[in-house]
Amino acid sequence: PEIIVSPNDADRYVGQKVRQARRELGLTQEALSSLLGITFQQIQKYEAGQSRLSAGRLRDVAMALNKPIDFFYELLSLNFLHPEKPIGT
Repeated sequence: PEIIVSPNDADRYVGQKVRQARRELGLTQEALSSLLGITFQQIQKYEAGQSRLSAGRLRDVAMALNKPIDFFYELLSLNFLHPEKPIGT
């Protein structure tokens, strides 16, 4: 099996959810990056779906944003259950 290392639609969706949760709390990218001990440029990459969030980093992000892990996968899990329906429809 081929291992895909480039970001895909799922990565972009998770990044959008990170941005949504961050904005709901009124945090800037700089503030979130400070909470996580990473650069704001890395937050930009996560939110744009240009970098994948590891399981551990997603846990840290979820804790910082006070969200359960499944928040970041809501529509993705539905899409996997019903692949004939595109994400977000």
